[in-house]
Amino acid sequence: MADERTKAEYLVSLQEKAKKIGDIRLHGTKRLIINGIKLLVVFVIVTGIGTVISSMQENDAAKAFQNNGELSFEFLYHDGIFSQWNAESIGNDINTLLTGGKILVRDGVRVTGATVVKPDDGFLIIQNASYLNKIGDFIIYRDDKDRHIYMVNLVTRQKTVLYAGNSGEVLCTKDNIYFVDYDCNSNIMKLSLDGNAPKKVMVNKIVTSFAVCGDTIIYIDSKQDLCSQKINGRSHKTLMSNVERFYINGNIIAESKNKVVSFRPNGNKAQMLYEDSDKEMQLAGIIGDHLFIESKGAFLVVNGGKPTTLNIPQGRMYGSIVKDGVNNYYGICYENNDDNKLILRLVKIEGVQ
Repeated sequence: MADERTKAEYLVSLQEKAKKIGDIRLHGTKRLIINGIKLLVVFVIVTGIGTVISSMQENDAAKAFQNNGELSFEFLYHDGIFSQWNAESIGNDINTLLTGGKILVRDGVRVTGATVVKPDDGFLIIQNASYLNKIGDFIIYRDDKDRHIYMVNLVTRQKTVLYAGNSGEVLCTKDNIYFVDYDCNSNIMKLSLDGNAPKKVMVNKIVTSFAVCGDTIIYIDSKQDLCSQKINGRSHKTLMSNVERFYINGNIIAESKNKVVSFRPNGNKAQMLYEDSDKEMQLAGIIGDHLFIESKGAFLVVNGGKPTTLNIPQGRMYGSIVKDGVNNYYGICYENNDDNKLILRLVKIEGVQ
């Protein structure tokens, strides 16, 4: 390929909002070259095969989450916990945030940072906004131009700077903002939403992508290792190596080369979900059990291992995929306009069954 960067570097460049569509499409070389069987063997070894969990432990974890909101990451898969946590405990769908967060559909509010939006889609446009999070009556986001983190009051439309530094990925819980800080060696930092505490280093490593799930931070480091670390801890556990990107649907969904695998947070139930003939396949997002795949210039949805080609503009980079309450799917399409300038188009994704 024309661009020989690693995909870890590509993720950073995408966060920096590449100015040319070629920088988005030509994302670099995938490094893992093994067959499917060997991948799962390596995967199981890395995760330590998994810890035995009893049904009593699962039920106790579910009760703790329902009663006081305390979430143990290893039980995220159990009894609808993920769906409730994803809808109530963080500022946007976790998988939308993991691919740019330029769409937010929550509590009757629709917001996008896309450049081009159809007027009948009902979206509030915040120019240059990514990693959109809704907490109460506020939208927290990163501005792609100055890379600061802002908060906008949905009622008054008053805008406040929360962090005037060089930020990357941003995720909000009910009390805190977590973000990649490019001013601090791409570490994961935490800021309190009330502004009463200084920023704090949470992960002291170069991080390209992350999620905060209850008591645990999941992240990809500069070596493409997928790691987990307790929020109040300092040691980490390597879950899987050579990971291009990851998502969460109760299980962890990880992409490596042209393969997508699934496993529980504790390492149990490892399985291959999909393998593509395109060695440069991209897992553009997931909604529930639907995998959205870019392969050979086509955009596919995969369910139960079976791919279906979607009839939308092909050969472009997609991200920020989200589903609304009436089963409409949206995504952000990166493309060049007639003046060869990069535009970000809000696209309705049709044909998902």
